[in-house]
Amino acid sequence: MVVKKLSLDSKYVKEIQDKVSLLKFDYAEQAEGNKDTVYQYIHMIPRDGNELVKPILDVAYKHLNIKWGIRIKVNKLLPQDLTDKQEESLWHKDRDDSGYISLIYYVNDSDGDTEVGDYKNTPKAGEMIYFDSNVTHKPSLPTQGERIIINFIFEKNKWQ
Repeated sequence: MVVKKLSLDSKYVKEIQDKVSLLKFDYAEQAEGNKDTVYQYIHMIPRDGNELVKPILDVAYKHLNIKWGIRIKVNKLLPQDLTDKQEESLWHKDRDDSGYISLIYYVNDSDGDTEVGDYKNTPKAGEMIYFDSNVTHKPSLPTQGERIIINFIFEKNKWQ
């Protein structure tokens, strides 16, 4: 699967931004105990969603052949000075097995691109990208401000 884009109706973008600004974020390391880690802030959302993500879920269920979400979380990255080893540690897969789709919803405009293989996307509020969850990808850290995304992992329908 290649990376594909969707977008959210603009009437929801500001509402989601306002709700995200009220969330309590927990500090998390990309890889616990690893001194070469990158620091981020996360907020977990119940896998069946809530009012914050309902408009995004509506778009996902309309356009993607998926059963349900298995993980939903809000990620916030701030500018950081990284070593080469830390930069390399950002490459990851959301799942090792097939049968899942990752969707990234961009809460805000940011210069912290998302790289999926050779594909690069610059975050624009209200846009989404999706791809197979077993594809290697990474965030680029912003140089200014915050990079806030909502990351979903969906199980695909088995009969697609």
